[in-house]
Amino acid sequence: MADDDFWVAEVIKQLDIKKGSLQRLWKEEQLYLKEVAEAQAQLDKLKQEGADGADVRNAAKIQQEAIKMVWRSRESTGQALRELNVFLDGSSGEELIMNTQSYQSALALSEEVTAASQAEINKRDASPSNV
Repeated sequence: MADDDFWVAEVIKQLDIKKGSLQRLWKEEQLYLKEVAEAQAQLDKLKQEGADGADVRNAAKIQQEAIKMVWRSRESTGQALRELNVFLDGSSGEELIMNTQSYQSALALSEEVTAASQAEINKRDASPSNV
């Protein structure tokens, strides 16, 4: 019984680490998406006001850098999601694990990120935007 407790504790610890990583990366991605929108608004404002060409180019450069960061963070988020899903799949069927709050919250996070990512893909496919 003590071996089971130790094993469960180790699995839960690893599950919490993977879940925490995904949460952090997902939040980071959302912040970068917000940054892209803000940079686009600033760029549009500068163009509309007829700002100096250097200011417009600088704003465009800032926006492009933000877009690059979105793509980088998406790669990291996707990797973290895949790792969490592999871990969850490997733990499925283990009632001692599946009945824990950690497993249930990790599963919910995985489903939330997957659904949001799919919605973002659908949105992106429907519009000509780069992000």
